[in-house]
Amino acid sequence: MTPTLLVPISGALTWKRRGLAEAILNAANLSGVNLRNACFDGTDATAANFTRADLEGATLYESNLEGALFVNANLSNTDLLQTPFYGTDLSHANLTLALHASLKGAILDNTTMPDGSIKSNYSRD
Repeated sequence: MTPTLLVPISGALTWKRRGLAEAILNAANLSGVNLRNACFDGTDATAANFTRADLEGATLYESNLEGALFVNANLSNTDLLQTPFYGTDLSHANLTLALHASLKGAILDNTTMPDGSIKSNYSRD
C-alpha cells in the first residue's frame, strides 16, 4: 500500500471506520475531529494535533506519534500496540481501557490511564 499524504484539516469532520493506515499526517490539524474506530496502523502523525479529537475504538498499531498533541482527546478502548509516545502530550486525555499502552516519555497531566487511574508526570512550574 502506498502511503497517503493528507493536508492539515480541522473542524467538525466525522471519519467512522475510515482506513488511514500508513497515512502521512505530519503536523496535521485533526483537533476536534471524530475519528472513532478509525484505523491508523502504521501512520506517521509526528507533531500532529489531535486536541479534543475522539479516537475511541481506533487502532494505532506501529504508528509514529512523537511530539503529537492529544490534549483532552478521547483514546478510550484504543489499541496502541508498538506505538511510541515519546514527547507526546496526553494532558487531560482519556485512555480508559486502552490496550498495549506503553507511555514511556509521554507528557501526562491529569491523564486518565487504561486502568482508570489519574496520572501526572509533568509540572508547569
